Amino acid sequence: MTDSVSIAQNHNAEQDELSLFDILAVLFKHKKVVIGLPVACAVVAAGISLALPNQYQSSILIVPQAQGVNMAPALLSLAGSDQVRGSILDQFKLQQHYQSSDRRDALLALDSSVKSSLTKDQLLEIQVLDRDPQTAAALADGYASAIIQAAHDNRLSPSAAFQANLQARMTITEQQRKEAESKLEAISPAWPSRLSDQDRAIASALGQMQAELAAKDFFNSNDAKLTDQSSPIVKLQEQINLLRQDMAVKSRAGTTPELLTAYSDMVFYASLKQRLQQSLALSKAQQANEIRIVAKADVPLRKEKPKRALIAALAFLAGGMLAALYAFAREGLDKAGGWRHLMRGANGQE
Repeated sequence: MTDSVSIAQNHNAEQDELSLFDILAVLFKHKKVVIGLPVACAVVAAGISLALPNQYQSSILIVPQAQGVNMAPALLSLAGSDQVRGSILDQFKLQQHYQSSDRRDALLALDSSVKSSLTKDQLLEIQVLDRDPQTAAALADGYASAIIQAAHDNRLSPSAAFQANLQARMTITEQQRKEAESKLEAISPAWPSRLSDQDRAIASALGQMQAELAAKDFFNSNDAKLTDQSSPIVKLQEQINLLRQDMAVKSRAGTTPELLTAYSDMVFYASLKQRLQQSLALSKAQQANEIRIVAKADVPLRKEKPKRALIAALAFLAGGMLAALYAFAREGLDKAGGWRHLMRGANGQE
């Protein structure tokens, strides 16, 4: 019994004193596995990576520059929206490109190929991976354009919301112009011959002045209604009304105040619509600076994936770790078997 305890203690002491030399000795003893398994793993991984198609990456930056409005988070949300993804899917016929059986699979393939993120400077970066470098660059450009268009459609930028209000006001103004023209015809079908050049000049000047003031009020408040009774525009409007009354009283014989008023109203609405149209064109020209693309996406010259050398190296390391675990596990089992053999001998069982 004492011999058995002594043998066990010596065995434990040998385990505690395992040195670097012992580790190397174990690895050398199982050198075939230690060398062969990492090499085999690297070769298999390299073969698999060679079978994978090359992936090319193209990227593009979108710069939101609207003053006082941080549109970057909203643009990031739009990048993953169904509106943008569906537009890209249809525009580039990606279901056919990805050889997907249905639309949902094509969208999933698109999601795995596109990465959108915000930089530290709050710029939206779009990165696109594709087997074809030309397609990768085209998709990046298309994605950026689709995001900008969606931002305008959803009125995320200040100018887009302003343009929507302008369009609505122009529609109302055109309807009011038609009503004023119809009223003028109803008062006197022969109104052109009943108005002198002086009457037309005075009425036109007053109508254009009123249109200018109404347009300024619309631009200041984004609403053509004059609600602030203390504003200079309202006071000028009151002066215009007085002048219109005076114009009607001082008009030549045979010209009714209603005819002059109707003509002035028609000029007013026509002039107002013209000013709104000019502002709309200017706003659209300025809109391009609110959400701007830094530069078109470049066609990548080098593949981004797969990184075959890295894959082979990682497989080699993983195989080496597995081989080392196998060597030490095998050595431990061998020693355990030898120790049990010694125990049986000491107990007289053999």
